[in-house]
Amino acid sequence: MRLIDADELKKRAEKVCFADIPDCGDFDVVGVSDIDIMPTIDPESLRPTAHWIKRGYVCGENEYECSACHETEWRTSASRMKYCMFCGARMVNTDESL
Repeated sequence: MRLIDADELKKRAEKVCFADIPDCGDFDVVGVSDIDIMPTIDPESLRPTAHWIKRGYVCGENEYECSACHETEWRTSASRMKYCMFCGARMVNTDESL
């Protein structure tokens, strides 16, 4: 899947379909109006999600493992790590939808 600029697609479709017909701005091409009814995709929803798995504790720091890439990071708290610094996955809580 790839994201596109729907407004630019509409402009190009009208230009290509009606290149030889002047002043056809209010005439709708079959299919061009369908662009407006297509769902909008939030790019953030395409980002992979994961959660932190607490693995160990030494000298005041916890070891956390990313459930997606299984890399580990030592921090005092996982609450400030909103994304995995290795794979980029967005961290979600168990009660948050993936």
